Amino acid sequence: MEIFLASFVITIVGGLALNVYLKRYNRRYQQFRSTLVKQRPSYLSSYIAYEWAAVGKTVDKHWQGCTFMVTAKGIAIYRSGELLLTIQKHELRGFWRHPNDYIKRNELWIHAQIDLTWSILKVSYSKQGKNRLFRAISAISTEEQRKAHHRPPPYIHRGPTKAFPAQQSLTGEWEMGDAIRLYLMPLYLVIFAGDEVQRTIDLSKIQEIAALKRMEGGNPAGLIRFRSDEEDFAFALNNYEAWANDLAEAAKRSLEEPVIRKRKGKDDEWDWDDEDEFATNGT
Repeated sequence: MEIFLASFVITIVGGLALNVYLKRYNRRYQQFRSTLVKQRPSYLSSYIAYEWAAVGKTVDKHWQGCTFMVTAKGIAIYRSGELLLTIQKHELRGFWRHPNDYIKRNELWIHAQIDLTWSILKVSYSKQGKNRLFRAISAISTEEQRKAHHRPPPYIHRGPTKAFPAQQSLTGEWEMGDAIRLYLMPLYLVIFAGDEVQRTIDLSKIQEIAALKRMEGGNPAGLIRFRSDEEDFAFALNNYEAWANDLAEAAKRSLEEPVIRKRKGKDDEWDWDDEDEFATNGT
């Protein structure tokens, strides 16, 4: 009997303590949220998980929950009330659903170049809030980024892959430069020197793409060659034929005009995630 009473008392006290903690937590969260609302976000949700890593780097922490906000200035991510990450609108380089959209339908890849670092913010979103999230990011994106987002899949990504800038000598042999890395995404071919972005090439300007086998032999066994803005490029790399095919397909798709459905009616001034129980309509 005494053991039962003791267990009962502990349960009651524990329940009361938990209730007090939850009330305090909810009060702090509401205060935090009200500070975000003052920034007049076009999208605000606490029902999003994210990953963030530089291209070619291992993700430190996989899929963490966050408060995700989009304003006229860019994107911000908070955890436990602390600002962890910001992407200014001029740092955006495009956003697409997962490259294998038929398998991972609720995952968005947001590309950003911050200084000389190219990173991808991967966001797992709710089905109900998808359109509002996409519209908010579209509003701070360039016209070309919006067009690229609206093109149908596949969204071609390849690399980063080790490659060597190459020049052909008078005798026909290919001479290799210092190693770089190539990364292909739906709008750009990105060239890395080490971990830093050395150059980006607009896919819509790439022409005359070819895969060439090195007749003199050696490793890598072949090259990709193309032309952009009256400049010739050649890179020796493994899987050169697959690379040339993906580059040609991505360059072709970058010229396509997507079909964009126009929404009926006028957007509300506030655009909240449908699933967010704390959402208001600016009141």
